[in-house]
Amino acid sequence: MTESAAMPNVGDLKLQDDPLAEADMSAWDALPPPLVLPVPTMMDSFQTVNVLAPLVRCSKLPFRHLCSLYETHVTYTPMMLAPEFSRSQIARTSDFTTSSDERGVFWMEPRHAGLTRETIHPEDRVAKTYHVPPGHTRLPPTLEPPTKQSMLVRGAVLAQFASPNAASLADAAELISPYVDGIDLNCGCPQKWAYQEGIGCALLRKPELVRDMVRCVRDRMGWDWPVSVKIRVDPDLKCV
Repeated sequence: MTESAAMPNVGDLKLQDDPLAEADMSAWDALPPPLVLPVPTMMDSFQTVNVLAPLVRCSKLPFRHLCSLYETHVTYTPMMLAPEFSRSQIARTSDFTTSSDERGVFWMEPRHAGLTRETIHPEDRVAKTYHVPPGHTRLPPTLEPPTKQSMLVRGAVLAQFASPNAASLADAAELISPYVDGIDLNCGCPQKWAYQEGIGCALLRKPELVRDMVRCVRDRMGWDWPVSVKIRVDPDLKCV
């Protein structure tokens, strides 16, 4: 048997500079910062907006992050109970987690041929939150835009709440506002316990209360802060 060659000491090895890798990174760094838009502006401005609807016990942080890797532009949390969320730290930490990287960055196609970054109204270029969006490491799926019109846009996360009253919903919205891009009021959950608690689809019979809840949130957060309402088609169409 021949004596094997001595293996070099790993500590003596030095990483060689990779000019190609440095060039690639400089190309990524040269991309414009993604637009951070309120969801209504995103919906109005771009051709295709993929949305992950709230899923009970499913659409928490890991699943939302996973979906954002596959061109899901808007994700929702599962339904959370606003009274418990607003008064209990245990409820907040168990019901909601997030990260600076859960939102994706996407190349999106404008709905109108003449739409550019500059033609989007300045007040609509930043999602309405109480904070500066945290730094993130997400990159678009490709370095090159698919078309000349493609624009870089950051995805959005919305929190869905169920509430029987306006004060609890406004309190929950204020608490979660630094971490999401708006809230959604659930007026569609058909479960028996939810109906008995006066939440979910029970609110379909109380349109004045729903109006007051939306107004209360916007009085607290500002009238341009995104608030949407999930509804279910009522069997009696006269009630819709």
